[in-house]
Amino acid sequence: MWHNITYFLKAVIPVAQESGVRLALHPNDPPVPISRGSGQIMGTLAGWKKLISTVDSPSNGITFDCGVAREMGEDPVEVCRYFASRDRINHMHFRNVQVVKPYERYTEVAIDEGQVDLFGVMRELVRHKYTRTIYPEHPRMFDYDREYNKMQGAGRSGGYPGGGGYTGTVFNVAYTRAMMQAALKSV
Repeated sequence: MWHNITYFLKAVIPVAQESGVRLALHPNDPPVPISRGSGQIMGTLAGWKKLISTVDSPSNGITFDCGVAREMGEDPVEVCRYFASRDRINHMHFRNVQVVKPYERYTEVAIDEGQVDLFGVMRELVRHKYTRTIYPEHPRMFDYDREYNKMQGAGRSGGYPGGGGYTGTVFNVAYTRAMMQAALKSV
């Protein structure tokens, strides 16, 4: 896997950089080191770090998913600091989880619950002048979404186990914006 990704990155990253394009590889989610018998290059923090060092360029970055960082037993604030200080976060997934045992037992939860210090993550993004996309993903289902779906005759409205619909999405975006506004004033 590393041979293949190295070949790909060495061919593509110089062209991406010349074109002003920043690529972002998402970590394994769930973060397993082996999937279907194949080693996974983005299943560990060491793999994330190796990826960005394979071809040293701002065009070679990651999608920083703070939920996955916590699922691996890492401190998302520290991980964010590492990649943001190197300008290698090219896309951001902003979500929360409860972890019982890293890599094995965790649950996705509402953005305002869980063990990820989302304000700490946002402060790191602001501190390092991150200006790219922040995606507040995996919305939870709210009562309004359940009632709306019943009225429309629809089933579950989201693609994730939390099943979040419009209300869940609005809540996540508003929470993320509030974190950003607070972080901008505190840094």
